[in-house]
Amino acid sequence: RRARDRVQEAGGGEGARVCHRGAAVKVYIAGASQEIERAERAIHLARVAAFEIAFDWPAQVREVGDANPADASDGQRRAWADALLTGVDGCHAFWLLAPAAPTIGAWIEFGRALARGKYTLVSGRGESIFLASALESAADDETGLAMLCAYRQRCSAGGAL
Repeated sequence: RRARDRVQEAGGGEGARVCHRGAAVKVYIAGASQEIERAERAIHLARVAAFEIAFDWPAQVREVGDANPADASDGQRRAWADALLTGVDGCHAFWLLAPAAPTIGAWIEFGRALARGKYTLVSGRGESIFLASALESAADDETGLAMLCAYRQRCSAGGAL
């Protein structure tokens, strides 16, 4: 089904989830920190395709040395979590790399994006029923990037999803 049909089925009507209009589409790419190389690759490809990255969480993990260091203070954890959620809140499109590895953060971010009414895309396969909540889904990350580009094209044409 087309994303527009899914928005209408979910109670959205004309003008629901209208695309971002502007020079750049800002995307947040979420995934499991145990699959950091996959996320780094998706972020790199999105940048090459001229998307603005809302927050580069793998760079933060690399800088800190771990997604959740055992010796981190509550204040540090709060600051890192706030940066992640600010990235989700500030994006136009949210792309979840369906995690094969255990993760909590990616699911929290995905839920936040859904609650904020963001355009949501999932690539890859997983076991969670919540993956079906995304507006669009792709079998793999390469197709996911192509779908993200198609979203931007629809936006530049001035339409809704």
